[in-house]
Amino acid sequence: MSPRGPGARLPLKRRRLGVTDYRLRTRLLRSGLPRLAVRISNKHVCAQVLIAELGGDKTVASAHSGELMRYGWRLSGKSLSAAYLVGLLAGYRALGKGVKSAVLDMGLRTPTGGSRVFAALKGALEAGLEVPHGPETLPEDSRLEGEHVSRYLKAVAAAEQPRLRQFSRYIGAGVPPGELKAMLRAAEQAIKAEFAGRLG
Repeated sequence: MSPRGPGARLPLKRRRLGVTDYRLRTRLLRSGLPRLAVRISNKHVCAQVLIAELGGDKTVASAHSGELMRYGWRLSGKSLSAAYLVGLLAGYRALGKGVKSAVLDMGLRTPTGGSRVFAALKGALEAGLEVPHGPETLPEDSRLEGEHVSRYLKAVAAAEQPRLRQFSRYIGAGVPPGELKAMLRAAEQAIKAEFAGRLG
């Protein structure tokens, strides 16, 4: 219940709306490092490297899954694989701006090992950005490459054909789930090739 009366002090607006945890934000800012902020919407993954300033956060580098089509990625913008590629792209862009280390900012999300937030972190680490983390939180390469999807499809293909509708995006994009690994690695190489000359 909100406090009432002339002397009442309301919590900060973003706290009342449930969009900012100020205690967590304070701990992140006290590290003195830029923040690697990963946000996931219903359709996309976004990663930004932010530096806190008195006037507000300054965005040093950012990447959005809507950009991945330029690198050959033709599937969902919110998948585990897309999150990895977004983190890779953001990491390279941050290094290009002189940022070499950061702390992970996942907002109000509960940390779950192997999740899309940590897939984005794995991409940033692959780019060379230094971010404190526990290795057990990162998703395995086999999951990024969609091996679990391929195994599932083989298991249900004969007996449960109607359930294959959930993979219609793969079919529509002309990418059988078994070829996800090749497309992921091709997009990864395209991103690395773009920054190879700039970063040496």
